[in-house]
Amino acid sequence: MRFAVLVLGFAFSGAAWATDSDGDGVEDDVDACPMDDASGHDLYVDGCVDTLDDYEPYLESLGLDPDAEDVLVIFARAAARSMADGHAFASMVNLHASQDVARALADDRTITPRQLRAINDFVRALVAM
Repeated sequence: MRFAVLVLGFAFSGAAWATDSDGDGVEDDVDACPMDDASGHDLYVDGCVDTLDDYEPYLESLGLDPDAEDVLVIFARAAARSMADGHAFASMVNLHASQDVARALADDRTITPRQLRAINDFVRALVAM
């Protein structure tokens, strides 16, 4: 009897009825862009196509060493600011510089190989757009 109540309770819970209107794998209740399909372009996993404005919060979500995060965020902000000012080349320079710094931090074992890979994947996705 207890099992039947548990099963029925789950069947009627909100988790069982979660929706993903745009089909990008991010449920509508947490999807910042519920009408935009960001499949394949959303490493930040907020439901929106990743942009330079997502780079800083993405870095902050990786659990980096605080000093490493501070340095990389400087490059992320500079890249976003350059793009906003219409300087795409300067923005790309800052993005690639952030990868170089991340590589040095990984060589120094300040960040993990997984974190370095995540940073490189995000920058590659931004540059490919």
